[in-house]
Amino acid sequence: CTHHPYGELSLADVENVFQEKFGDMSALDGFMDFNLGLWTNDLTTYVRKFQNAGQPFLTLSWTGDDGKDYFSVLVSPCGFVVLELISDTLAEELKLLAVPSNKRMVWEQWNNAHVASGEYLTPLKIG
Repeated sequence: CTHHPYGELSLADVENVFQEKFGDMSALDGFMDFNLGLWTNDLTTYVRKFQNAGQPFLTLSWTGDDGKDYFSVLVSPCGFVVLELISDTLAEELKLLAVPSNKRMVWEQWNNAHVASGEYLTPLKIG
């Protein structure tokens, strides 16, 4: 839909504003926190797929309250959509891509009985 009865910007104009803010995904922008957060058992597969496809992404790392290292990959496949894939597993050579970050997720009463296996994703958050 390119026309809305309210406002001066079309949907395409708004999406372009967000894409300009995200740029090449080399730096964290506050608007990236408005995302769908998904748990994956291993980020490695997704990072390699993004690299092979030439899809820009940002890799972050932090230490949780449990002392474990966590990683997340922020990716904007289109418009103002941002996905954050989160895991505690990333290949050693890909950890070099990670930018230190504040905690991206706090696990309180984490329902790990319902974590999908394999390459499936488990929803964590909508921000």
